[in-house]
Amino acid sequence: MKQIAPGGRLLTTLVTRTPSWPGQLLVTRTGTGRIEAVLTGRPRGYRPMLGYRWLNAIDHRARIEEDPGTPRPTRLAPPPDDAYGFWLAAAYLVPSVVRDFQAESLTVVAPEDDSWAVAGPGDGTVRVHGSRDVWAELEDLHARWERAGRPDRYVVDLADAADPQTVSSGAGRPALVWTLPPLAAVPRQAP
Repeated sequence: MKQIAPGGRLLTTLVTRTPSWPGQLLVTRTGTGRIEAVLTGRPRGYRPMLGYRWLNAIDHRARIEEDPGTPRPTRLAPPPDDAYGFWLAAAYLVPSVVRDFQAESLTVVAPEDDSWAVAGPGDGTVRVHGSRDVWAELEDLHARWERAGRPDRYVVDLADAADPQTVSSGAGRPALVWTLPPLAAVPRQAP
């Protein structure tokens, strides 16, 4: 952050292992030299390709079509695609889950847990499969997101690069808070 001059800005995409819900990070150095950073959910963003291991829902499509899972009632209607603040929080607080955007119904998959959830056709049900109930995790996160005031922007504490970098929707008990994972090493390309 030392390269940013007073009044300067850095805009970049923050990614997780899910390509579904990228975040856009805006870092600003104020005129007094203070660093401020805001993370906002976006529908799209730059996604690194080289050496990055993405989660993938495609490999599960045939299995999901064959066995969409056990139906159960849900208190959560499928959140809209443009609830970027919710989906961004899901990328960090419901880890290792990816969405299949080409599925007819909202479908989320935890490939490493061989688990998935398919939102019902608006009838108050969801179909879940596997040892991990990813829909229950999304329901819980949605309730927390609602209590936090449905944030679409999060403040990132970048005070010291050696310390964990914390993301927060605000202050107090209802705030959504998480720690950014350490940066993964980027493989060097051969000359």
